[in-house]
Amino acid sequence: MEESQQQTVNEQPSYWTSVGIAALIFGILYFAISLIGGYAMINSEPSGSMFGNMNQTVSSSIACLVGICGAILAIWHYSKTYGGLSITLGKGALIGLYVAIATAIVVTVLNQFWNVIDPTYTERLMDSMIANFEAMEGVPEGQKQQMVDSIASEFKNSNTLWGITKGFLMNTVILGIGNLITGMIGAKIFGKDEG
Repeated sequence: MEESQQQTVNEQPSYWTSVGIAALIFGILYFAISLIGGYAMINSEPSGSMFGNMNQTVSSSIACLVGICGAILAIWHYSKTYGGLSITLGKGALIGLYVAIATAIVVTVLNQFWNVIDPTYTERLMDSMIANFEAMEGVPEGQKQQMVDSIASEFKNSNTLWGITKGFLMNTVILGIGNLITGMIGAKIFGKDEG
């Protein structure tokens, strides 16, 4: 019996193609939505809101929601390609985690590529965020200055090795948690029930 189960486990086809396809599609979508939100913030007047420009906030939220759906696509593709597979919740979560890591890699590479295409993007985004903080009313000047200094320091370090790594890790954590959950949902929807 154990030999038969081991043979079934060994015969499971690889899910890496499905992970790669989902990560590429959702990495590009996540990057594009974030970029659109960034340019919307750059081209708008400072609102003085604690959360920044509403367009930026909405686009960031949409980008995150889109980014966490990659696992569902990967599991759907994997299940469709190799029909009739049994996909456990654990395997769904694992596929989701791999999709998140690969998506974060795609987004990091695209961000660095965009810095070559538009080298002023980061600086203009920083200036827009600083202008928004400076437009806040009812906030003491000392606190405003601390926020401005913090943003300036964050953006200044964003293109260093540590800044790039930090951005990658933050994306991995955010996308990882969401894709773990959607991976389990995808396994429940698209995986064949055992037994």
